[in-house]
Amino acid sequence: MAVSLKKLEHDELPADYLAENATTAFQVTSDAGEVFVVDTEEEAAAIVTRLHVEDQQQAAKD
Repeated sequence: MAVSLKKLEHDELPADYLAENATTAFQVTSDAGEVFVVDTEEEAAAIVTRLHVEDQQQAAKD
């Protein structure tokens, strides 16, 4: 499974982050197209790890 991680800044931030005066956020996109936007790099890394583990478990079943 391919996962992308992107640091969002300024005009890339979702409206709700801009409303909170946030300056950065992190976007994780799974191969299946799921998009997660979180506040910290640590949260983003946890999502990437979870997606990787799920992919490994699925591959082991196949």
